[in-house]
Amino acid sequence: MVENCPMYSPMKARSMSRIFQGTTVDVMSDYMMPSLHIKPTEVILYVGTNNVKSAEPREIAERIANLGLKIQN
Repeated sequence: MVENCPMYSPMKARSMSRIFQGTTVDVMSDYMMPSLHIKPTEVILYVGTNNVKSAEPREIAERIANLGLKIQN
């Protein structure tokens, strides 16, 4: 799919994709730590949707913010 993207260059792309279906923000925090050992310059997260049934929106946002702080440090 990305081959058709004009900005994609296989030689320049240094990315990693990890999928952890069904995980919550708290569990993702543990799963992603080994990936951070390579010191990525950018991290894209898609998290929080599995928390919707069990937590309030403010609590989910706080957990995601804490995850972001954990990535920065």
